[in-house]
Amino acid sequence: MHELLSVSPESVEEITARKETGLHLAVKKDQYHAFVRLVEHLKEQKKEHVINWQDDQGNTALHLAVAVKNSQVVNFMSEKHAQGDVVVAVNAHNNCGQTPLDFVGRKGGNRKQIRGILNALGAKHGEESRADIRNALLVVAGLIASTTYQSVLQPPKFQALVNTNHTEGFPASYASYMTGFYGRDLAYIVFMTGNTLGLLVAVQMIICLTRDLSVRLPMLLSMTLLVQTYYCHTYYLPFGTQEKEFGLINVELLNVLPLMIPILLLLFQKRLAEALEVYLGKLSPFDDLGDMCI
Repeated sequence: MHELLSVSPESVEEITARKETGLHLAVKKDQYHAFVRLVEHLKEQKKEHVINWQDDQGNTALHLAVAVKNSQVVNFMSEKHAQGDVVVAVNAHNNCGQTPLDFVGRKGGNRKQIRGILNALGAKHGEESRADIRNALLVVAGLIASTTYQSVLQPPKFQALVNTNHTEGFPASYASYMTGFYGRDLAYIVFMTGNTLGLLVAVQMIICLTRDLSVRLPMLLSMTLLVQTYYCHTYYLPFGTQEKEFGLINVELLNVLPLMIPILLLLFQKRLAEALEVYLGKLSPFDDLGDMCI
């Protein structure tokens, strides 16, 4: 290849019937050193634009390198990009509207490294991929909102039905507390706090994902009314889920805490999400959980 380029420098611009350059073929055949030599030759000939040429499917060499998880090529191109020697089109769209970042996928041992390199270069998802991601998030947010709302319509019953065989020791004291007034109040507050926070976050997601659509105002109104009816229902919910006589303090706690705590947690939702991400990241060494933590 070196001899060929020496005799015919312009041959580096030749393409196949599928509009593939030598760079495309070097990536497909996993010939890293050949790829480097071709890039160096393009620099010498002032033909760096060839690096971003697309094949008949619109894929650049970077598309293919990401697709086959060739971290060497991706890292090499990122270094050249950072040094300003070669301008790599990190957000080039193929015929399907996909960018190299869309090719990272969820399989392959080097996907984390490649994703990090592309993100450092300012890579973005293609328009079609963003639309697919938004549609998927809307479905998930809708399911969460529906599930949390349904949980309030059919809340758990906190009744003191326990096995009385244990009359002393830890089992007896635990059963006595959990089936008593304070135990059931605590369980109710924890349940309603988590359920309400889940609903509010899902509603927030739906509003954010639809803010650029023509139906954003009706969607905002419907979500607001949904939260309003939810809060109105939960205000009197304790009296129908627990069979006991309420004192004034119990009434105040059961009515206020489950509704106010989620609103306060929304102010710290970013930190809560980051803490959860760190926790899930610690599970990534396990093969079965690694993909779920990405």
